[in-house]
Amino acid sequence: MDRYKILWKNEHIGRLTKIIPDMSYLEGTWEPNSTDLAQKFTDLISNFDTKSVMLNPIKGIRAILEDQNSYQTHISVISLGVNNELLVKKIIEESAIEWLLKNVPEE
Repeated sequence: MDRYKILWKNEHIGRLTKIIPDMSYLEGTWEPNSTDLAQKFTDLISNFDTKSVMLNPIKGIRAILEDQNSYQTHISVISLGVNNELLVKKIIEESAIEWLLKNVPEE
């Protein structure tokens, strides 16, 4: 998989490309589209502290990855680093998805 769409607040806001997988984590290049919502997402996540969000996901936000087959995976957005490197964690287990939806804010 070379890229995913990123959906936030039920809107396509950009893509994650040049992905490097590491177990349930993905790191890749964040390519926002030219919408106000994409800019809001970028502004919000650029202030995240990677270590703090990894230790306490409630300090991050949630979004959805969508592959070319329209398969969607919930994610916890961890940080945006230099050169637009986005770090996310895929959430797959049903109980973990329930926890994510209940506890991690969308914004």
